[in-house]
Amino acid sequence: MNRYPKRDDLRAMSGYHSPQVSVKVRLNTNESPIAPPAEFLEALAKAVGDVRWNRYPDRAALELRTAIGALHGVGADNIFVGNGSNEVLQAVLLAYGGAGRTVATFEPTYQLHAHIARITGATVVSGRRDANFVLQADEVQRVLGAHAPHVTFLCSPNNPTGMAEDPAIIQRTIDNAPGIVVVDEAYAQFSPHTALTYIHEDSRVAVSRTFSWMSSTLRVAFAFISK
Repeated sequence: MNRYPKRDDLRAMSGYHSPQVSVKVRLNTNESPIAPPAEFLEALAKAVGDVRWNRYPDRAALELRTAIGALHGVGADNIFVGNGSNEVLQAVLLAYGGAGRTVATFEPTYQLHAHIARITGATVVSGRRDANFVLQADEVQRVLGAHAPHVTFLCSPNNPTGMAEDPAIIQRTIDNAPGIVVVDEAYAQFSPHTALTYIHEDSRVAVSRTFSWMSSTLRVAFAFISK
């Protein structure tokens, strides 16, 4: 039987694969080598027992968003949650990327930014880090000026180089980007600073984070979105 063909642009793409290696510490997937404490497992088991399995949960996830917002000093309206960071990134790109729009990344960096952007139909343009894998201000300005991207990705700490972006570079990108700036902080626990300070009413910033470091089975991620 003939299979119905995929989109032409997708047929040329290869799949994304994140290696699962047999080692104790897996920094590439940001997993904790230490199991959750017994108290957490007991509380989780109790919470599962209290779930009304015959009903959908709150679609707005208001309780979770309120708790995350309270922890980081923002309101629930600034929080968007999803089933893992990939879903959060995809939702952002569906809203602000897509056909006829441009997404900028700075290589080498997390490959799913460009991969998901292409799946949504966006055109991906890439800047380059220097020989030491450091992102320079003139390269950021070159990409922003030449392509006027609708979405610009920064990854801090950057995957796979492991270095946090210079706050001055983040600030300059936000100040000069014509579209929104997404700062992926999936590895925020290893950074001395955060882009959350740029979240305010007039900014066009989204900061993505994940709970994968705490439990690989807790596939919840969230983004801080400026109103």
